[in-house]
Order: sequence, then C-alpha cells, then structure tokens
Amino acid sequence: MSRKRRRESGSQTEDKECCSSCHSMSDIIADMNRKLDLVLVQVKEIDDLKEKQKQLEKENGSLKESLEFAHGSIKTLTERVDTQEKMISELKKDVLMI
Repeated sequence: MSRKRRRESGSQTEDKECCSSCHSMSDIIADMNRKLDLVLVQVKEIDDLKEKQKQLEKENGSLKESLEFAHGSIKTLTERVDTQEKMISELKKDVLMI
C-alpha cells in the first residue's frame, strides 16, 4: 500500500516543482504585463507626437503662405518706391532746367 500512496499522492519534489513553475509562470506573466504597460505608454506618446507634428505642419503651411504674401507686398512696395524715385529725379531735372 505504501507504493500506491506514493504514486497517488505524488512526491514532495513534484509538488515543489509544480508550485515553483506556477510561481515563475505568474512572475513571467506579471513581467509581460509590466512591459506591455510600458509599450502602451510609449505608443500613446508616439500618437501625441504625431498629432503635434500634424499641427506644426499645418502651422508651417500657414506661415509659408503669410511669408509669401508679405514678400509679394514688399516687392510691390519696392517697385512703387523705385518708380517714385525715378519720377522725383526727372522732376528735379525739369526744375533745374527752368
């Protein structure tokens, strides 16, 4: 009967191995969960950075348009000043001839 009892109940080393493997498995799963949590945080940060990048690209486009408009205005004003300076120069010549 002692043989049957040993086989039925299992050995103490088998029980310890099972318990330690279950414990290590739970540790592995807990470690995986911690790593997944870190990954999720990083994914959120990446999504936030992508959104900020989109906003900056949109703002950059607006700034480019504004700069182009300002450049056009400056060019027009410069041309007007040049024309006015020529006219003033011609008027001075006419006045000196009189």
